[in-house]
Amino acid sequence: ILFSLQSAEVLEFVKKDFDELSTTVKTEATNVVQQTTTVFRETLQLDKPESTASSMKKSVSTFLDQVSTVLNPSPDDEDEEAVVIHGTDVVPLTRLQVGKAQLYALSNDPDTYLKEIEPELLPRYEAWLELLEEQGNKQLSNEKLIKMLVNNPQLQDNFQNLVPNQR
Repeated sequence: ILFSLQSAEVLEFVKKDFDELSTTVKTEATNVVQQTTTVFRETLQLDKPESTASSMKKSVSTFLDQVSTVLNPSPDDEDEEAVVIHGTDVVPLTRLQVGKAQLYALSNDPDTYLKEIEPELLPRYEAWLELLEEQGNKQLSNEKLIKMLVNNPQLQDNFQNLVPNQR
C-alpha cells in the first residue's frame, strides 16, 4: 500500500512537471514568433509601398503574370474563320454560310422540336413570335411551310416522325 501511494505521488509530481514544461515551451515559442514577426515587419517594411520588399513583390508578381500570359494566351477568335473539309479540300465559310450551317444543324436535330425552350432564350422567342404576328404570319404561311418540307428531306423526316397523324 505504501508503495502504491508513493507511486501515485510520483506520478502526480511528474504530471505537474510536464504541465509546467509544456506551458513554458508554449509561452516561449509564442514570444519568439512575435519577436521574429516584429523584426521582419520593421526590417522589410512590407506595409510601405516604397520599400524594397514591396517593390520586389510587385516585380515578381508582374513577371509571373507575364509568364502566365505567354504560356496561356487568351483565344483570339477575330482572325479565325470557319472551314469545312470536303474530301481533301479545305473550304472557308462566310458568316452567312456559318449561319446556314447552324440553321441546318438545328433543323435536323429532333431536340429542336421536342424540348422546351430554355428560359434564357424565352424572351427572344417571344419577340420573334410577336414579329411574326405583326407581319400577319406571312413567314409561316401554309405554302411556305409546305415548300420548306418539300425542299428539306431531313425536315420532312422529322415532321413525319415527330408529328402525330391527325386521323
